[in-house]
Amino acid sequence: MQYKFLSWQKVKDPQKLLDRLGGTIKIAEVFDEAGNLKEVESKIISYLDSIRDGKIIFGLNVYNIEGSIKNILKKLLKNVKNGLRVGGKVRFLNKPDQNLRSVVVFEERLTEKGTDLCVVKDGGRFLLAKTVAVQNFKKYSIRDYDRPARDAKSGMLPPKLAQIMINLACSGREKCTIYDPFCGSGTILMEGVLMENKVIGSDISEKAVLDSQKNLEWISKRFEIDLSSISPLKYTEVNSQYDCMETSS
Repeated sequence: MQYKFLSWQKVKDPQKLLDRLGGTIKIAEVFDEAGNLKEVESKIISYLDSIRDGKIIFGLNVYNIEGSIKNILKKLLKNVKNGLRVGGKVRFLNKPDQNLRSVVVFEERLTEKGTDLCVVKDGGRFLLAKTVAVQNFKKYSIRDYDRPARDAKSGMLPPKLAQIMINLACSGREKCTIYDPFCGSGTILMEGVLMENKVIGSDISEKAVLDSQKNLEWISKRFEIDLSSISPLKYTEVNSQYDCMETSS
């Protein structure tokens, strides 16, 4: 698998940014680069040793590297662990020949209580990066499966996809007013208000409108969002009220 990279100046709150993106699994901050795998190994040992505070707990991931990822990762993990043992206890959370799953990074709180490292081949160099934000799969699951009104017959848009659609529709604007003319159970409306946008929803089905209202009331309590300004609109008033139209129907 080939990876594409985006680079920007240091983000003030990478977790907040990631929580808005939808399709992004993790954000990592580059701290060094190397010319070959032997140098990668040496620099990882030096980096982890420099931030050592008692027992070292880490994960290691390699991306975009030609050859057997399993063999490369297995060798890196073994040599890095051996190189760090001199200074004290060390433990990696990977299975010996697999990248660490993002779910494990999240559950083990590695961005706070350990270190998750990424080695990425970029042309003729290896970028060494530390994960600073990881997708909160539990919150997505809560918003998808715990909402009171779900209707499999009318389709269930995943919250992650709704976020991606909102980001594309708002075209880089930090906040906008979104109109979903076929709102169904209100996934786009829910994700819209969570991202601090104004939302308008309508549907030919009275049940769909009621489902959206139930879900919006639920999400306002579950995630402490003020929705006291909700009010009905006449259809003739809608056109002048929104910046973009978005729907999954």
